[in-house]
This record gives sequence, structure tokens and C-alpha cells, in this order.
Amino acid sequence: FVRDERSAASLRAKGLSNVVSHGNVMMDQVVTPEVDLSPLRDSRPLLVLLPGSRGDYPFSLPKVLETTSRLNDFQIFAAFSGDLNRVSLPAGWTWAEPSTLERSLSAEKVAVNGEARVVILKRAFVAALHHASVVLGTAGTANEQAAGLGIPVVSFPTPGPQFTELFAKAQKRLLGDTVILEQAEPTRLASTVRQVNENKTLREAVARAVLERIGQSGAARKIGRDIAERF
Repeated sequence: FVRDERSAASLRAKGLSNVVSHGNVMMDQVVTPEVDLSPLRDSRPLLVLLPGSRGDYPFSLPKVLETTSRLNDFQIFAAFSGDLNRVSLPAGWTWAEPSTLERSLSAEKVAVNGEARVVILKRAFVAALHHASVVLGTAGTANEQAAGLGIPVVSFPTPGPQFTELFAKAQKRLLGDTVILEQAEPTRLASTVRQVNENKTLREAVARAVLERIGQSGAARKIGRDIAERF
């Protein structure tokens, strides 16, 4: 059982006849939002930050916050499960407490710098993706799940331990047009996020690449039924 038809075709070409693609079990996890974030949304496109859950986030979260200070035309949520005590805010940024409504919808903190305001969500990763126009992320599985929902992902390498340049390039090869790999420079990242959001041709390419490279949700049930029928 493989997750996408591209992989299935590759294996069949190598002589493996009993290869089935029922979709991607990983995508089963992002079907149902944990909460309804609609009450927090405004009219701007939503940029979702995915700094990852590994040890990369003390580097990547400050970097994406610096980037967002150049993107006031976006509303910005960060889906984050790490330890904020390990994060040193960039110059000019401070922590603020969420509003009562934000806290009720899983907000842990709010990062603020002038007009820039980033809501840090602790348990609303799927909910955030269901509203996202673009993702800026240095995550492994989470980047792939975002791309699998048809959301363009802008990423950049970190010093590690996971999202190194080698890992980032491998993810780009795997996900193709769904990922735009940049350098960790806030001005360039902000420019790329804005270009991606406005590029309808790229969005169409992402939608095509999703089924070919990532696979659909619903795979767990289909695989279970297939196994039951075979044995």
C-alpha cells in the first residue's frame, strides 16, 4: 500500500505488480478541525506559521515572526506545540495575553510588534489549515499535510536538527510544486509569501500536484477493507 499513484506507478515499473494506492493515512488526520476559528477571522488572507515540533523551532519561530512584520496585509496564526520558554523573541517583539475569545479557541499567547500580531494556537493545527491561504513552515509532516490540503507552502532550511538544507531539499523533491523553498531571510520570505498568495497559476499547479504526490484522505478505512477482503 502506497500513498499516491505516482509512487504506485514507479513501483509497478520496477516489476512489483501487487501495488495499491488508496490514499494517504497522514491526510486522515486533517479532515476534522479541532475548533471553529471563524469567529477570529477577519477579511485578510490567512498566513499560517508552522515552525515545527522538533528542535528547529527556537530558530524558525523568531525567523517567521520577523517575516510577518512585513506582512500586515495578512492575518497570521501560528500552529505551535513546542515550548515558548525556549523561544527568544526578535527585537521589537513582545508577548501579550490572548483575548477571552482567542483563549477559548486554543490561543496560548499573542506575539506583538507594532501593527504585527501573531496568535499562537496550541491545539488548532487542523482548524488553522482549513482557513489558510499560504503556509510558512519548517515542519516535516505538518508541511506535507498542509500541502495535501492544497495550500502552497513556503519553507526555508534551519540549522537543524530536522529541517536542515538536505531535509528541506528532499521535501521539495517529494512535494514538487506544492512547496517553494527559500532562504531564511525575512524580506525574501515575505516577498515570496505575497507572490505565492497572488499567483493563481501556482495554486492550480498545487491542486494538480496534491493527488499525484501526496494522496487523498480516507486511506485508513480503504486499506482496512482491502486487507479484510484479501484475508
